[in-house]
Amino acid sequence: MTSLFHKSILHVGNFLALYHFYVVAYVTSSFLAYYVGVEYVGYVFIASSVVSALVLYAAPPIFRSFGTRNVLTLLVIAEIATLLGLAVTTNWIAAAVLVAIQGTLTFAIFIGIDLLIEASVKTEQVTGRVRTLFLIISNLAVLLGALSLTFVVDGDQYYRAFVTSAIVLLPFLAFSLWLFPRVSLPAPTSEDGSVIAQFRANKSLRAITLAHFLLQIFFAWMAIYSPILLFSYEGFSWAEIGTLLAIAMLPYIIFEYPFGVIADTWLGEKEILIAGFIVIALSMFMVPLFAGASYWWWAGLFVLSRIGAAAVEAMTEVHFFRHVSERDAATITAFRTLRPLGNIIGPLIASLTLMHLPLHATFFIFGLVMLVGIPVSLALVDSK
Repeated sequence: MTSLFHKSILHVGNFLALYHFYVVAYVTSSFLAYYVGVEYVGYVFIASSVVSALVLYAAPPIFRSFGTRNVLTLLVIAEIATLLGLAVTTNWIAAAVLVAIQGTLTFAIFIGIDLLIEASVKTEQVTGRVRTLFLIISNLAVLLGALSLTFVVDGDQYYRAFVTSAIVLLPFLAFSLWLFPRVSLPAPTSEDGSVIAQFRANKSLRAITLAHFLLQIFFAWMAIYSPILLFSYEGFSWAEIGTLLAIAMLPYIIFEYPFGVIADTWLGEKEILIAGFIVIALSMFMVPLFAGASYWWWAGLFVLSRIGAAAVEAMTEVHFFRHVSERDAATITAFRTLRPLGNIIGPLIASLTLMHLPLHATFFIFGLVMLVGIPVSLALVDSK
């Protein structure tokens, strides 16, 4: 099989994995809230994310020992079974446990795909193009996953999303069994101690890592609590929510590349990062004021928040990878760990604030958390 064929299969497989995830990502929190109540939803996601953070460090040796394709195949089979279990369960304990398992399995699948991508990049020496293309595919999968809510889910019939997600994984399972390239994963070249030393020695690396961590908290908070807010509190249908979330994805597609050009030619990362955090914080401050607002006001507010998030995402990626290379595998792994850590801290803050405040008001607290990004960004040693 040709290298071009393997690249194409990886692109399609990456899209299928991401699409399967985002078909259910926006409804899982509402599904859980139906069983355990909105104030307890966060604890399930925290449990799943704790395990996912551990999996991030345990998975590479397992993939290396047993083969990436073999491990991916078992993970996908387990994921399909879990999704079908979610589709039929009527017990709150089973629902909570299966959601936690599903989140962990999905994260492990993404690690496997990432290892295949890294191996492909190392052999083809086209890192920039591959990274850009996979980012575009990722955004497209999120967009289509959100749009799918317009016809997949009706009312509280969440089982349709879980079944759809399982079906989408079937061709991915075939890829894993027969078509994904077989790769030899190299042994790690750096240890945890060297990672800590690198963060201590590099002020900008510390600052950009913390900025990226705040962004992951934003992603976790919005993925879990904004669907609950729109469906259970504002009364929008899933068709309306799906369209709104798809519209809110457009800033990532439209603005991230221009932000990168501006950072290269005009301002630098620091100024764009600060502006991004200010925009996110202001949009969160406005959420309590929008209670009962019309659909298009909410759509505008979500677009505004994603413009800020697109600025932060673009700048954290650009700045981080200017300070590391392919030799810093352990540092890049630590950077990836911020996603499950964000999925722990975001729901934890929300769960604690929901003990004292209504859901709309918790977004104001979230805005205050995002303001921490301003002094963090000021600590950067800018590239311009």
